[in-house]
Amino acid sequence: MDLSKTIEKIHTNWGKYKVKAMEKGINTDTISQTENHLNNLTIAVGKKEKINSLKQSDKLIFSLGNYFDLYKGNIEGDLNRITYIAREIYLYALEEDFEKAKQVSKEYESYFSMLRQKINIEKKDEKHLYTLEISIKDLINSLNYKDINLVKIKRDVVLDNIEKIKEVAN
Repeated sequence: MDLSKTIEKIHTNWGKYKVKAMEKGINTDTISQTENHLNNLTIAVGKKEKINSLKQSDKLIFSLGNYFDLYKGNIEGDLNRITYIAREIYLYALEEDFEKAKQVSKEYESYFSMLRQKINIEKKDEKHLYTLEISIKDLINSLNYKDINLVKIKRDVVLDNIEKIKEVAN
């Protein structure tokens, strides 16, 4: 996969979508923030800065949540925010900054609460939402062990559970 071509395509698509987002009422600060994250990602990828590229892509994913919120009942924004938290926890752990990872982890509760309020799933699938919540708590708890491999495994479990939520919610 050629990341440069992918980034270029993202810029092209972003340019097209930005106008639609403004028509739907997204504020200019949010647009500027998204552009800033996309530009920083482009620069990090160009410089082949692996960790910085991951951080910048994470920030971009987080900012995209604001656009999903434009569509009533859409949970993608909330799932993006939870994905962001899981990835940020891992990235800080990768840098052995477990205290910062713990600080970031505190944000999950408000995002999960928003998800719980919006999500529309059948009764039989509610277990997947509960499983996601448990896996997030497991990820946060794994920080106490200060072991990057454990944190990575727990992050991957959270990301898998997010995908399962996407399957049952749509």
